[in-house]
Amino acid sequence: MKKSFLFFSILLAVFFVPSSTFGLGNTTTCQTTLSYYRACVYGGTACSTGWTESSLACSNNTAGETGKCCEKSTQTTSTGNPSSTTTSTSASFTYTPLEEIPGQGTTSDLSSYIKGLYSFSIFSVGIAALLMVIIGGFIYVTAAGNTSNVDKGKEYIKDAFFGILIAFGSYLILYVINPDLVNVDLSSLSKLAMVGGSGSSYTEQSTPVKGSGNGTCDPVPSGSCSVESLKSTCLASNAEAFSRLCNKESAGAVNSSSGVDICSNYGNASFSGGLFQINVFSNGSMLGDSRCNNLGSKGTCANRRASDGVCLGWNCQLTAGNANDLNYCMGLTKTADKNISVACQLSGNGVNTTPWACSANKCGLGGTSSSFCK
Repeated sequence: MKKSFLFFSILLAVFFVPSSTFGLGNTTTCQTTLSYYRACVYGGTACSTGWTESSLACSNNTAGETGKCCEKSTQTTSTGNPSSTTTSTSASFTYTPLEEIPGQGTTSDLSSYIKGLYSFSIFSVGIAALLMVIIGGFIYVTAAGNTSNVDKGKEYIKDAFFGILIAFGSYLILYVINPDLVNVDLSSLSKLAMVGGSGSSYTEQSTPVKGSGNGTCDPVPSGSCSVESLKSTCLASNAEAFSRLCNKESAGAVNSSSGVDICSNYGNASFSGGLFQINVFSNGSMLGDSRCNNLGSKGTCANRRASDGVCLGWNCQLTAGNANDLNYCMGLTKTADKNISVACQLSGNGVNTTPWACSANKCGLGGTSSSFCK
């Protein structure tokens, strides 16, 4: 009985999960959860087909307009254009539990929930062990010389301390092997990004759609960046070179985001995207939308790689701190025609590769000879 009771107590502590529903807590603002995609629409725009209007609140946009919240279940495939803004949920998986973990307070994301659950399980193991010690002690002191009961009481106490040793020793062993094993960090997981805007489709992705290229300096074999496709654009005069450049920049993936042009202080949000990795801080005004004219700047380098000096993250300075506009304009870069149009403006219709100097240099297409880009 004693071993079964202790074993049940430990299992209860480890696997007990308070009643919580991801994404269905007391959310009051229009934000995407694990259960619903949500986005705000402005200017009197109605929710698209398949989307329903929610009572959740939307903040005013840069024009001071009050928006309405459109939502759609994550169990369905989302298409259409729900809004004139964008929303995204990061890999922290934000949610509001219906019930707090006893003694841990309110948790706001999956990482803190797991940490709170672990702390509660250790607390529960301690309570269960204390109970077993009390039971064992009672049996021991009331044994009245009965050696069988004396041994039984000792077994209860020994098993209780053994349970505590397992619970606390497991943490120590994992920490000694690798401290990261006891550090719940979900920031390295990919994002679920929702990009929408006037005149563009609404897309969802957890990882970028793979392009037909391979990231080398060879021409992209098919798609919007193939030599044949670029011959029908303003890059026709230098189609092969720009197909090779596109492969190096994005592997021909129209919805790709830069892995180094990222805002470390805004959840590692990328500020360069699309076929030719258009930088929305430097070239946002070429996207043809006033919201992209003055997004701010990439700021100073937050993480520079020592081996070659490449900056892997920036302290971005957003105008009015509006991350929604950054996401919106990044969505525009992931439209093939618009991305190529900006590339035409930057290159003088295929004449100049300097805006992509580093990639151009690596592919022998001109650019810079700086060791920084090699």
